[in-house]
Amino acid sequence: MLSIFRFMNKRERDKKEAEISKGTGFISLGKISLLASRNLFQPHLQELFNLIEAEIKMPQNWSKEHYCRPISNTDVLLCIKDLAKNYGNEIEQRFSKGPNSSGAMPAANQNKAQVIPGLGSIHMYEFIASLFYFGFKKPLIEALRELTHICNGQYRMGIQTKLTNTIYIILTHQIDFFPVEQLIQHFKKNAQERKRA
Repeated sequence: MLSIFRFMNKRERDKKEAEISKGTGFISLGKISLLASRNLFQPHLQELFNLIEAEIKMPQNWSKEHYCRPISNTDVLLCIKDLAKNYGNEIEQRFSKGPNSSGAMPAANQNKAQVIPGLGSIHMYEFIASLFYFGFKKPLIEALRELTHICNGQYRMGIQTKLTNTIYIILTHQIDFFPVEQLIQHFKKNAQERKRA
């Protein structure tokens, strides 16, 4: 696995070649996460998370109206899809505390996860939302399908909301309004009614 990490971090003169190298590395590490034992793979998780975080980071001065990632970069979504099958809780633990450029887990008094009771971490929703800027493509749908199952499905509602939001934007060409708050309140109301029943 170390050779794959070195391969992914290798500097290529050609930008296209560099994207292909990284894409191949992400796909390979995703498949290894399915086949390798937890004891062998888990020590490399944080390094892989660092690569994923760097890959999905929004560029400075980006525009929601015009920004779309190159198709070759969607290989990171295939890696996330495979990782979520066996390491969903670890994904949530890492990304629920927000961006962390150092790669180390934040100290207990820093970057504490902002949690919506019964719905999960706000930063985890930001992580999921950032995946949509790769474009509405098949690898995105496959990654989201696996992410709906992590942490006993607590992010399913947020993913469904974001998917609905994206479809709304595609159909109406409007990005200034979507009733997210109303949907969250409706979900909370239904959850409270189920508890009373």
